Amino acid sequence: MSERWVSNKKYYCSYCKIYIQDNKASRNIHEGGKKHKEAVEMFLRDVHRRSENKSKQDQETRAMLERIEQ
Repeated sequence: MSERWVSNKKYYCSYCKIYIQDNKASRNIHEGGKKHKEAVEMFLRDVHRRSENKSKQDQETRAMLERIEQ
């Protein structure tokens, strides 16, 4: 009897938007790589920038509401 072929599982890196083999060695190599580290850093900068923009917009909205209420 022949063995049934089964593909290896894939892991999707949401920072780099790529699939890699789902095993410890492949993940460690990928996560230790320059491209992945830069992608994570860019993601975190974007999160920080969005939160700053949101807080600035909230402050502007509060100030506008205070002017309207007076």
